[in-house]
Amino acid sequence: MKHMLVVDDSLVIRKTLKEYFSKKDFEVSTVADGRSFFDFIEKNSPDIIILDKVLPDIDGFNILFQIKLNAETSNIPVILFSTQDETDTEIRGLKLGAEVYLSKDSKLEEMEVWVEKILLKQERITNIKKNMGEMSRRISNRESELIHKSEQTRTLSTRYNKLAMDLIDMLLKLLEVRDFYTKKHSEKVSELSVIMASQSGMQRKEIEDIKIAGFLHDIGKIGISDSILNSPNLLNFESRKVIERHADIGADVLSSIESLRDIAPFVKYHHENFDGSGYPTGLKKEEIPFQSRVIRIADFFDAMSTDRVYRPAYSVEETIEIMQKNSGKLFDPQVFDLFVKIVNSSSAG
Repeated sequence: MKHMLVVDDSLVIRKTLKEYFSKKDFEVSTVADGRSFFDFIEKNSPDIIILDKVLPDIDGFNILFQIKLNAETSNIPVILFSTQDETDTEIRGLKLGAEVYLSKDSKLEEMEVWVEKILLKQERITNIKKNMGEMSRRISNRESELIHKSEQTRTLSTRYNKLAMDLIDMLLKLLEVRDFYTKKHSEKVSELSVIMASQSGMQRKEIEDIKIAGFLHDIGKIGISDSILNSPNLLNFESRKVIERHADIGADVLSSIESLRDIAPFVKYHHENFDGSGYPTGLKKEEIPFQSRVIRIADFFDAMSTDRVYRPAYSVEETIEIMQKNSGKLFDPQVFDLFVKIVNSSSAG
């Protein structure tokens, strides 16, 4: 039985939704204000939240922002609910991470359709995560076999590598469910990062690590709401703060998988800037892992030179010009000079 939380100051609405969805085999809890919501959420983890935009004590937008900012609650889908049918209000709610914005004039049947659709998507994500966990356990078991059965090393190594790549592919599929742009982007970032790593003199194992880190640099976006990931508009301050959490989330995911633990720092710090103005911790210059500095450049280049929902792509020349102005600020100037040589060489060829 799925658990629904209704947050609304109207007793009539709380009773109506509880009665309707209880008949649809939901466990329905209700609270009337923001403080009661935070008390409830400390001890409970509902599967979906119906949130009124206007509450007597705390603004619904503020509650939504806190839900998406908190790692413990960020994955809980939220339907924003209001009597106000305003485009600006709807857009703000979606930018903050609501799955959908519904008017209180909406029919209960319409809300039911949205609830079912949202929970089905959550179930798909959960199933992929479950398979991912099983794949991780299998990889850990293979690692033990490699250590204790040296005579079978060659065969097991091949099987281990296949399992590792299957796990990486599963992680990417998990992200692709949330953000269709990201898979191709991840492939390009990985490819560019490998070229830079190879030409910088890195060893084979280091190149392999940066290849995988490039693939998975945005895996933390599995913890960010669809409405923010796929927003057709530039993000506001609140939404940017939410999406910036993907670097930490990604590092946490990879740290929990023994085979990928070593690359977690490269993912965590791939949005740090050379001058210390980046996130999540404000590292600067050589404090930032070299692999992260490489991925930072590859990530920026592909993002700028690719069509996005909120703007058309910049040309390669325009992108390089923008990056040149930020060499020494956003980017390690030595790594950027290497990157420019690679781009020029590719263009000449």
